[in-house]
Amino acid sequence: TNQYDKVTIVCDGTNWFVEEGSLATVSMVGLVKKNKYQRKVVSSDVTTNNTDYLTFNNLVVGKTYNLAGNMIFEYRADSGAAVQIRDASGGAGNLLTSLSFRDNDGSSVNSLDNAAFYFNFIASTSMVTFRTNNLGGTSYISATALDGGTIASYATITEMNNLDVTTDFT
Repeated sequence: TNQYDKVTIVCDGTNWFVEEGSLATVSMVGLVKKNKYQRKVVSSDVTTNNTDYLTFNNLVVGKTYNLAGNMIFEYRADSGAAVQIRDASGGAGNLLTSLSFRDNDGSSVNSLDNAAFYFNFIASTSMVTFRTNNLGGTSYISATALDGGTIASYATITEMNNLDVTTDFT
């Protein structure tokens, strides 16, 4: 058994375990809470404009989260497809980011593109919603993976514990 700044670590002969202690802070060694995460997959093509199609609820206001994933857009000639990621439903609330593609070349060829995203944000409400925006013509968010993959459009949210905002990296 070893004790380090209010953290007790115990060995059973093979493995080490944290037995008790307080959470780590910027100035103190301690336990770090596990990061929870959840992935949601678009299960069918999203063809309706201005509709919420993926939502994560029960976020803690003031906590930092990471949102990462990939959206696959199928769009027709001279049209486009866009997604807004907002902190409220129905197109309300703050816009966290948007993903979009637009085909302006005048050809009749359909386009299939993907947009990967990865960003941190501090929750100002208890939800994050993905909402279609500017789906033109027969454009849609695809539930079919590119190149025979298994997952097409999806998002993963991860809570980010024990982060400290800094200006040290000037």
